[in-house]
Amino acid sequence: MPDSSALIKDQRFKTFKEIDEMLKQPKGAAFRLFKQAQGHLREGEHFFCVDERVDAEAVAQLRRMGRIYASTVNVVLIDGAGLQLLCDGR
Repeated sequence: MPDSSALIKDQRFKTFKEIDEMLKQPKGAAFRLFKQAQGHLREGEHFFCVDERVDAEAVAQLRRMGRIYASTVNVVLIDGAGLQLLCDGR
């Protein structure tokens, strides 16, 4: 996995909160789309996971930036191609 700090600074990667806001959907909509599209998404290509147990500082930084929900523990960062796959499934 690429360095978490580089990923969270890269605005091409979106969190579920940001996707919910972009799509003007309630909390959880992007997560449900992600679950529906998982057969088409590949970790390391379309998305990256940031596990709070492994990189608590990266998750804390995303929280401070307002990019994730307060209750988020593990973060999924989705790139543009992954976002397109999510939106195609709507």
